[in-house]
Amino acid sequence: MNEITQQERERQAFEALAPGEPGWLRRRREQAWQLRSRLELPERSEHRWRYTNPQQLLFPPGAPVRPTAARHAQPTVAADDLLVTDLAAAAREMPEVIERHLGRVLPADDSLFTALHTALWSGGLFVRVPTGARPEQSIHTHTDPTGGQGVLLPRSLIIVERGAKLTIVDEVARSEAVSAGEIHGEACRDGAMLHRNVEIVLEDDASLTYISIQDAPPGTTLHTTTAARLGAGARLDYVFGSFGGDVVKSDLRAEVLGRGAESNVFGLIYGEGAQRFDHHTVQRLHAPDCSSGMNVRAVLAGQARSAATGLLQIGERGARCRAWQENRNLLLSDQARAVSLPELEILTDDVQAKHGATVGPVDETMLYYLASRGLAREEAIRLVVAGFFEPLIEKVPMESSRERLRQLVRRRLEG
Repeated sequence: MNEITQQERERQAFEALAPGEPGWLRRRREQAWQLRSRLELPERSEHRWRYTNPQQLLFPPGAPVRPTAARHAQPTVAADDLLVTDLAAAAREMPEVIERHLGRVLPADDSLFTALHTALWSGGLFVRVPTGARPEQSIHTHTDPTGGQGVLLPRSLIIVERGAKLTIVDEVARSEAVSAGEIHGEACRDGAMLHRNVEIVLEDDASLTYISIQDAPPGTTLHTTTAARLGAGARLDYVFGSFGGDVVKSDLRAEVLGRGAESNVFGLIYGEGAQRFDHHTVQRLHAPDCSSGMNVRAVLAGQARSAATGLLQIGERGARCRAWQENRNLLLSDQARAVSLPELEILTDDVQAKHGATVGPVDETMLYYLASRGLAREEAIRLVVAGFFEPLIEKVPMESSRERLRQLVRRRLEG
C-alpha cells in the first residue's frame, strides 16, 4: 500500500468532517492531524505489536469513513443521577467538561492510530455519573459495524465522579434483527473496519463495571483502545467477551493512581476458522495498598490464533500492593495456536504478586470419563468448554450479560 495514497484518504476524511464543532475541538483535531503526519507506524518490535501487523489496521483502499451511531436505551438519558448523550453533542453543550477530560487519559500522541482517531472520530458516547450517585439502571450500548465497506471511528468518554457507581454493557454486533444463521453467512462479509477509543475516569471511591461483548460478523477488523485512570479507593471491573471479527486487536491500560484502588480484567475468547485475536493489557499500580488482577480464558478451534499479553506493574510507591494474572488456553484442533505472556514488573518490596499460564488440548482422560457416562465425544467437548468458561461467566454481575455470553459460547459450539 502506498503511504501517500493512505494519507490522502485520511486527509479527505479529515476535510469532510461536519462543521459546527466548537473551536477548541476543531483545534484539537487539527493538532492531532499534524501529529499524525509526523508519526510512523508502530514497529513490530514494540511489545503490544508483536502479534498484529499494524499494516492490517490502516484504512483499506477506497474505504470511506462512515458515521457511527452507538445506540443506547434512549437518544439522551438525563436524570439527577446520570447523564448519557452523544459525545459530539456534549462537546457543544458542556465544553468546559469535555475539553477538560477528552484526550487526557488517552492522549493523541500515544500512537499513530490514536492521533488518527483524535483527528477523525465520529459518533460515540459521553457518560457522566455525578458525585455519590448509584443509579439502579445500567447503560446498554450497541454498535453495528455492518452496512458496507468503510471505517468507523466512535469515541466514548466515561466519567464516574467521587463515590458514584455504574454498570455499562457495551456490545459490538450485527443487529439482532438478523438471524443467527445470517450472522455466520457470507452475506455479512462486507469488510468493515472499526477503530474505537474509550476513556474512563474514576474519581476517588468511584466504581465501574464495564462489560464489553463483541460478536462482529466475519470480514470485520476491530481495533479497540481503552484507557482508564483510577483515583483513591476506586474500582474498575472490566469484563470482555471476544467472539467475532476476522482480526481483533484490543489494548487496555489502567493507571491506578490512588491508595487502595483496584483494577480487574476478566476475559473470554472463542476463536474458530482463521480468526486472529490479540488482547494486550497493562495495569500499573502507582500507590500503596492497591490491587489488580487479570484472568483471561481462550478456546480455539480450526486455525484460529490468540495472543494474550498482560503486564502488571507495581511502582516504587506500591507498598503492600497485590497483583496476579492468569491466562488459560484450550485448543480444540491441532492447527489452533495460542500465545500467553503474563508479565510482572515489581519496583518495590512488601508486595504480593503471582502469574500463570497454560496452553493445551482437551484432557482425554476427562473425555473418557464423560464417554463412560454415555456422552458422545462432541457432546463431551461442548460440556468441557462450557465448564472451562463458566467460572469467569459467573463473575459477571448482570444475569442478562451472563446469559448473553453463554448464548454466544453455545452458538459457536453448536456450529
